[in-house]
Amino acid sequence: MQKLLTFIKSRQFTPWLLLLLTIVSFGLLIPFMGYFMDDWYLIWFKHTFGALQYPAYFALDRPLMGYFYVVANALLFNSESPLVWHIFGLLTRWVCTLALWQFLNTLWPKNLKQNTWVALLAAVFPGFIQHWIIVVYSFFYICLAGLFFSFTLMIRAIRERKHFWFNYILSILIGFYSFAAAEFYSGLELIRPVILGIILIPLFSTRKQRVLKSLQYWAPYLILWLGFMVWRAFFFESMNHAVAITDQLSNSLKDVIIRTAGKLVQTIVDSLVNVWTQTLNLGNYPSFGKTGLSLIALTVIVFSALAWWLHSSERKLTKDEDAASNWSKQSFWLGVISIVVAILPFWAADLEVSTRYPYDRFLLAYMFGSCLLLAGLVNQISRNRTLQIIILALFIATGSAFQINQMTHYKNLSDYQRDLIWQLVWRAPDIKPGTTVMAYSLPYQEYLTGNALTSELNWTYSQEQVNVDRKVDYSFIFLNSPQIDAIEELSPNHSITFNFRTYGFSGSTNNALLISKRAEGCMRISDAEITPPRALQDLYPKSMLDAAVISNLDVILPNVQYKIPPTHLLGAEPAHSWCYYFEKADLARQVGDYEQAYKLIQQANGSGFYPEDLTEWYPYIDSALRLGYFDEAAELSSEIIVNDSVVKYGVCHTWERFLEDFAPGSTGMQKAEVQLSLMECT
Repeated sequence: MQKLLTFIKSRQFTPWLLLLLTIVSFGLLIPFMGYFMDDWYLIWFKHTFGALQYPAYFALDRPLMGYFYVVANALLFNSESPLVWHIFGLLTRWVCTLALWQFLNTLWPKNLKQNTWVALLAAVFPGFIQHWIIVVYSFFYICLAGLFFSFTLMIRAIRERKHFWFNYILSILIGFYSFAAAEFYSGLELIRPVILGIILIPLFSTRKQRVLKSLQYWAPYLILWLGFMVWRAFFFESMNHAVAITDQLSNSLKDVIIRTAGKLVQTIVDSLVNVWTQTLNLGNYPSFGKTGLSLIALTVIVFSALAWWLHSSERKLTKDEDAASNWSKQSFWLGVISIVVAILPFWAADLEVSTRYPYDRFLLAYMFGSCLLLAGLVNQISRNRTLQIIILALFIATGSAFQINQMTHYKNLSDYQRDLIWQLVWRAPDIKPGTTVMAYSLPYQEYLTGNALTSELNWTYSQEQVNVDRKVDYSFIFLNSPQIDAIEELSPNHSITFNFRTYGFSGSTNNALLISKRAEGCMRISDAEITPPRALQDLYPKSMLDAAVISNLDVILPNVQYKIPPTHLLGAEPAHSWCYYFEKADLARQVGDYEQAYKLIQQANGSGFYPEDLTEWYPYIDSALRLGYFDEAAELSSEIIVNDSVVKYGVCHTWERFLEDFAPGSTGMQKAEVQLSLMECT
């Protein structure tokens, strides 16, 4: 035990502390996580076409990116398991932090304490909050780690000289791939001459010598960087992030300077101030409850453990006042310059950089400078060692809590995605190939994409692999996004066509379904007759009304066993609560099996399940009417329409449709007319 305690207090324990901090901040809930955003179609693409097709897949935006996924899938034995990829993602983030720590220790070998501070801050860096989109960002972690490793090899080549050419050439190759493959980090390549200037100080006495030698060592890197930038700006147009330099420079020089300065100031504030102060804003956390109390407990544990470790381990670290003074000056300028040059690729593509999702992804390029400057500030703010430890542990612990809170959010998002797909298959057991599923908006839509949902649809409903012409069977389109351009016109007999990277879809507006969902309710399939959009929500844009007109329930194949979504990705079928019974009842209502619909709702109520969204009573009211239970339908209708114009419209619509099926003068029609009058339907 004494040996273990001694090891924990030593510098050799630092990598394992970084791993523990990474697991606590990002890994506690990964057994319950699925895939998110782009990860869906990256995994589906590999499942459908094979990992060796990734280079062709990425050829239109990041040509070097595909080779990473070929290697990664080989290392993971082509696994489709979200857990495997999330573990891989934890390791890549850890490797990124280790590479940063190694780089700093190589650059400043006498400042192990401050270098460790920077690495600990980077392990929880709260500026980037999309870690759990892990298939995508494992690549960006590796590229950032590669850039740090390239810096390390360059320093070793120049200082040690023993294996100069091996280290130097390898540094050039790894550095080029790191910024050319990811692009996020192309600006950070410009801190290399600053690093060279620092390491050449003890080797050359005059500034002129250092400058000339720095240029000499930097020349191969600079040539490759300039070549890439020229190719990227003038010869290659990315499908995602087109370079907008020409557009920006078409404005007056004054406007360009003012706009660039404003963007630079904003990104500096975001990367240095807002990323860290947002962790202290209680409004970013849930109120007291199970999650809130868990966060408080974990924050206290992380803070206490870090404070103890920092206090115990710093006694083992080298103390050198001159080295500390040099570190303060050098780290300040290196940090400031890295913050300034990091904006280059985002300025060139006219992209916003901020702490707001989804633009926080660009802050990965600012992690190094932000953590370096914060560590420098802590180093300067007080010479009191205890106060330094408290401040540093507080920032790391709150950064960890902030990321744990984000992890909880993604866990809830994973549950939502699972429930959405399962509710769809309960409502639509099978769907004819060539169908487009549309939605105007969905809860969590900022974390969903049409291409991701297209992948989920095809993984669930497609019978075969994609055919030789690479046309998928199903597509998903958000009507409030640029995807709507794929639809020729929201009316019958028009084409729906899109091509995405190396595959596409060809369909017709005659084969389309419109779905919707409230945050508190079940997934709904709308059409112009049975459940029009106006019966579900107050604000219904014209595009949604037009989509309801072409929403064709005939594409649903009802009399089959419902398809099983990929449970190894989404998780097991959820327990059968209200939404299960509602979706099955709505399906029975669609095909005219009112007795089955009525029984399903009664069964749900008998099990203690009731709707949160009152519009979900429509199938029950409709079924009760068709079965002759007029008093029951009337009582429920009158009860739920109180002070709710949407529910009132939907209930009135249900009664009016019922009237259309009865001959004038029949008993059913007379009762319906009386009830319509009592409900003041117009």
